[in-house]
Amino acid sequence: MNYTGQVQMPYLTFAADTDHALASLFAAEAVRRGAYIHPRRNWFVSAAMTDEDIDLVLAATDEAFAAVRKHVGQNGP
Repeated sequence: MNYTGQVQMPYLTFAADTDHALASLFAAEAVRRGAYIHPRRNWFVSAAMTDEDIDLVLAATDEAFAAVRKHVGQNGP
């Protein structure tokens, strides 16, 4: 996994994900849990986000990472 960008607008990519399949899976799993994450663009963190918003995003992305981990484990990188 690679992380780039400013703190307020991070960008995450998965190693060897040349067709963005893992990024798309990650984004789809996050949005299913209520957090919109764009698979090919920077994400933006807003000062308007509440503690509850941040908690939701962290829980959603934690589960999205687990889904990617499971997918890679079943299908290889």
